[in-house]
Parts: sequence; C-alpha cells; structure tokens
Amino acid sequence: MRFARLAALLSRHRVASMLLAAALLLPLLAGLPRLQVDFSARAFFGGDDPATLRLDAHRDRWGPDDDLMAVIVDGGDRSVLTRPRLETIQGLTEALRALPENTDARALTDLRRPRRAGPGVVVPTPLLATAPQDPAAMEAWAAALQADPVAVPSLLAPDGTAAVVLVRLGGDTNSITHVRPAVRANQAVLAGYEGREGLSFAAAGIPAVRADLLDALVQDQLRFVPIAALLIGLLLLALFRSVHGVLVPLVAAALPAAALLGAMGWAGEPIGLVNQVYFTLLPVIAVADAVHLVSRFHEEGEGGAPARAAVTRALGHIGAACLLTTATTVVGFLSLNTARMPVLRSFGSWAAVGMGLAYAVFLLVLPVALAWARPTRGADNPGLQRLEDLAAACGAWAVRWPGRVLGITAALVVVAVGFGSRVEVDNHLTAALPADHPTSVANGVLDARLGGVVSMEIEVEGEGLDQPEALAVLWDTARAVEAVEGVRSALGLPELIAGASAAMGGPWAVPGEAGVARLLKVLEEQALLGAALTPDRQHARIRVRAVDEGARAFAAMEQRVAEVALPPLRAAGLDAHITGTPTVAYAGINRVTEDLRTSLLVAFAVIAALITLLLRSLRLGLISLLPNAVPLVLAYGLMGAVGWTLDPGPAVIFTMALGIAVDDTIHLLARYREERAAGFAHPEAIRRAVRFCGRAVTITTGLLALGFGVNLLSAFPSNRMYGALGAVILLTALACDLFILPALLARFGDPGDGAGPAPPRSAATAPRA
Repeated sequence: MRFARLAALLSRHRVASMLLAAALLLPLLAGLPRLQVDFSARAFFGGDDPATLRLDAHRDRWGPDDDLMAVIVDGGDRSVLTRPRLETIQGLTEALRALPENTDARALTDLRRPRRAGPGVVVPTPLLATAPQDPAAMEAWAAALQADPVAVPSLLAPDGTAAVVLVRLGGDTNSITHVRPAVRANQAVLAGYEGREGLSFAAAGIPAVRADLLDALVQDQLRFVPIAALLIGLLLLALFRSVHGVLVPLVAAALPAAALLGAMGWAGEPIGLVNQVYFTLLPVIAVADAVHLVSRFHEEGEGGAPARAAVTRALGHIGAACLLTTATTVVGFLSLNTARMPVLRSFGSWAAVGMGLAYAVFLLVLPVALAWARPTRGADNPGLQRLEDLAAACGAWAVRWPGRVLGITAALVVVAVGFGSRVEVDNHLTAALPADHPTSVANGVLDARLGGVVSMEIEVEGEGLDQPEALAVLWDTARAVEAVEGVRSALGLPELIAGASAAMGGPWAVPGEAGVARLLKVLEEQALLGAALTPDRQHARIRVRAVDEGARAFAAMEQRVAEVALPPLRAAGLDAHITGTPTVAYAGINRVTEDLRTSLLVAFAVIAALITLLLRSLRLGLISLLPNAVPLVLAYGLMGAVGWTLDPGPAVIFTMALGIAVDDTIHLLARYREERAAGFAHPEAIRRAVRFCGRAVTITTGLLALGFGVNLLSAFPSNRMYGALGAVILLTALACDLFILPALLARFGDPGDGAGPAPPRSAATAPRA
C-alpha cells in the first residue's frame, strides 16, 4: 500500500515531483566532465597487500617497470645487419630519443664494440663505426654480433632478421591520458620511417597495448550505446506500440547510468578495463523494472481505468517486488567485495550504487511520466497477447509434467558439470586486443623472436654488492634464471660490467677486483650504472624478460625462478625477493577462481535469505535457488565445451548475472503469491503467474540479452565473451523461470503458501488482475 500511496502522491503533484527529481540528479550529472580513464596495471590490481606494497617500494627505488615501449624493426626475410639498415635504425633511434615524450631510446646501434686505436690501445666504439666495408668481413662481423649475449635476444633476433628499439616513456606512465599521446607521438615518427630500406616498424609492449585499448574502448562505446538504444527502442515500440512504452524505459536506462558516471567523476573513480562495461550494462539492467512497470500499467488500465489510477495500482502491485529485485542485484554486485582484487571490489561497489540510483529513478520519475500517458488495451496489442499465450503454454506444460522437466534439467546439469571441469582460468596482459591487431602482432614478434613482452624483477639487498664475491653470485644466479623455460634474458649488474668489459676488448665476463672498480667508474660516467645498482650500493636488481604465455604459465615460471634464484642469494647473506608489475598483476588474476566461488556462495545465501524474508516462506526461498543456479552451471559448461578461457573481465558476469536473473524469479513468485492470496487454487495460481508475469519477464530478458549481446561486436576479446556469456545465462534463466520454476512449485510448493481467506476461484470467473 505504501507504494500505491507514493504513486498517487507523485501523480497528483507531477511538476513538483519532476523538480524534486531534477534537484537530486542534476548535481550528480554535473560530475560527468570530471570522469577520468585509467587502464594502468596499478589501477587493475592496486591495493595494500604486502606484494603490492613491495612493488610500490621497488618503483620508488628504481622507477616504473611498465614504461618501456618496444619498437619492432622487421627486416622480412633479410638480415637487418647491413650498413644501410643499421643507419636507418640509428636514425630512428635518435629521432625517438629527441621526442619530449621520451626519456631515452636505445637500440642495437648504441652498443659499443672494441676497436684498436693503436698498438695495445682498444677503444669502445659505436657499433656502426666497427662495421667493415668488405662483404666477407661484414658477414663474419654480423655472425659475431648474432652470437653476442649483450645483443641477443634483448636487441636483436638470433637470426638477425629483426631488432628492437627500446623506448622509455617519461612522465606519469600510470596515466592513460599521458601514455596515449606519448605512444601516438612515437608512432608518428615510425610512420615517417616505414618502408625505408625495406624495413617495417611497429609499437609493442604494455604502453602500446594500453593506448590502443583506450581507442578501442571509445570506438566500442560510440557504436554500442547507440546500437543498444536503437534496438531496445525498436523492440519496445514493437511490443508496447506507444511513445511512452519506449520513452519511459529509455529514461529509466539513461538517467541512472549517467548519474552513476557523474558520481564517479566527483569521487575521482576512473573508468578502467573492467568497469567500462557500465556504459551498456547499467542501462539494460535498469530498463527491466521499467518494462515490468509499463507492462503492469497497461494491464491495470485494460478496464478503462485512467492513467493515474492505473499507475497507482501498478506500482502498488510490483513496487515491493522491484525493491527486492534491486536488492538482489545489489547483493550480486556487492558479493564481489569478497574478492581480493581491488578492481573487482570497486566494480561491484559502484555497480551497486548504480542500481540504487536506478531504483530511485524507477520510484520517483517513472510513475510521474506514466501519469501523463494512456494505457494500451490488450486487444489493441496482439504482440503482448502472443507473449502471454507462449508463457502460458510453457507454464502449463511444466505444471502438467514436472517430473520430466526436472529430469531433463538434472541430465543437462550433469553434462554441464563434466564440460565445466575443463574450463581454465587465465589471462594474458598483452592479449586484451584482437590477435590480428598490429600491436598484438608486434607483441607476438617480441615474444617469439626477441626479448619477450613481460618482465619480473629480482631485487637484491645487502652489503658489498659491487664486490667480486657478490658479483659472482649474481652472475651465476642470472645464468640459472636464463635456463628456466620461458625466460629470454636475465640482466643485472654483472652483465653491465661484462658488457663494458667486452666493449673494451676484454671477454664478456666479470673481471677481478681492480677491473671491476675501473668498469664501474666507466658505467657511472656513462649514466648506465643506475639501471642495476643504487647510489648507496645497497640494492641491486636482476631484470628478467620473459614470454607472455598467460597468468598460470607466468606463475609457474616465477616459481621456478624463485627456486633457482633465491636460495643461492640468501645463502650468500643477501636478502632477495621477486616483484614487478606483471608478477603482482598475474598473482591477482590467478586468485579469480577462489574469489568467484566465494562471491557466488555469499550472493546465493543472501539472495535466498532476502526472498525468504519478503515472501515469508523458507520453502519458496529454497525453490528460487535452483532456477538461478542452473543457468550459471550450464554457461560454465558451455565455456568448457567450446574451449573458452575465463579471465577476470568475463568472470564477473557469473555473480552479476545471478543478481540479474533472480529478478524474474522474484516477479514470478510475487505474482504467484498474489494469485494465491486472491483465492486461486495452487496449480491455477502457478499458471496465472506464468501467463500474466511471463510477458514482462520475456520482454526484460530479451532486452537484457540484447544489451549484453551487442558486446559480441566488441574489439575486446574479453568483452565478446562477456556479452556471449551474459546473453546465454539470461536466456537460459528465462527458460528456467518458464519451465523449472513452475515445475518446482507444482512438485514441491506448499498449496497453502500465500492463500488468503477468499475461497478458490477458477480462471473463468476471476478478474485479470
């Protein structure tokens, strides 16, 4: 009754109600210009756990470890080790180094080679100056370079057909608004060199991926939001055949999403890789309750009732059910707060805020809008009538054959569980873009032929790190790490010293104490020493470059690196640990399975409790769980059957879809209780609930599946999976509500549930509402 009184009050004072709603929403909308974008790794896994704090300390000491952009130089099927090609690489490196967006750029041509300047005098000389003119000598010179561990594979492919220019970006590399223009400035330089001497150039590495992700995100949203709005509008027009039947749900979809983004702008919460789905997710969820309200508004007005009376009765009937559906959706989102990945916790919390805003719009704005409308009579809308008839047929069959329905369900669940056991949870930091995207192709070259895309840092602390004894341990440790499968290189202080020794004409090795002191001075004068040793000489690092084979492979590789690296370092009295952005990011990703399981269990328990409390029936609360668990199991089985890998983006769909899918179950159960309270017998109440609520349930599911389905057009592989899983789960949930829920009510429902004092009535003599 409270909802009916609220609707009556709002419809009587429509202008004042709209002014009140504007006063509440406009301040939030004013935050939209402040909304920022952040695709940094720190935004993805940031938190205050020990591993993250250790990474923060490492970055404070050494600077960012994700600021390195790689420029792939592809020579095709010919070697890049010719004078014209090396001159082109040198010119490109100097051009990149001159960009204000970069702090440094280094390539193969920056290496120093020993050159005799006189009897017994060897001078480190730039690489190109040591290249001989004689073709035969040049071939031998190139072969020696391809065997040089300083060059291969960090700067040169083993076969000599590809090289890399390593560009260090300046400024705040955590800010995508800084990284994107910096990457684009570098790519503009590459475009000017494209094709010279038959060479091709492409940007690779984490910064390039992040810059292209932002562009792909903007392009996706510019396409998806209008497409989703158009398709939803056309579907609503075809079903309701009225202007208000389109505009009211679209207002319900647009206002909460815009208000949420404005609130995020005020709070400084950026749009990132996971929560960018808000643009399409929140509108399609918010439109569902609006469709239920419009549908019930038409139903209540079929007897000729005026709009104000129809909207008052409609909100009185479904207001409480919509409150519960909002609560269950909020629970689904908030259950993500049990996750250890901060990005998932933030996603769930802000999505829950969005659902609260959606319910506020539903309660305060939509009744006022409908009070100006005119209900459509059922006879004027055969489309809605056909939906009712279809839903009624499904419900009648399920009530007649509940054993068959439940048996088929059990068989499908068993099969899905078998396929679901094959699902792997994994993620590639560099695979967010399509496989044929130029940056993805360049990253593939970097992994397959050069130094690898991802890195880990072995940080070492202790006394005497620049002494021969410690250098020997560090050298042996790096060689042991390089023997680990997947590792491309392990370079630290000893390798810097060995490289300087080779440039001076000595062997690629760490010399004795006097030689070390001399070479350290040379490295310090050339500003190279700080890359591996701190000024106080208390901290050193070994930078490990590796192939990006995914989170699980990286974790296994990190474990092997720890086994071969940490014990000998600690045995030498040195403190050592492994850190780095990929290390911390992948550790978080590998916890997704456990986080998902926990959040699902929490969501199921709380949702069941909420339904039980509202419907005042433990039996109905338990019955409501199965129709909403089955779609999740079947979707997970589908992933295993088609070989999909689950990563954090699509993983949130399971807890999220539970909160959404249970909404239709609540509406059906609430209508069932309403029909029982009106005096209908148990089987007839089930059939009427499915018939009259089924049309709104079918419409909302279609709209939600459509909203998720547009993500299949996305440039993001994870978004495509997210869209496919969302649509499959919701469509399966609709089938479960039309078949499994009636079958469960028929087999296990209490004939006394919700029965009012009125005697049972038949469908022929009962009023429609």
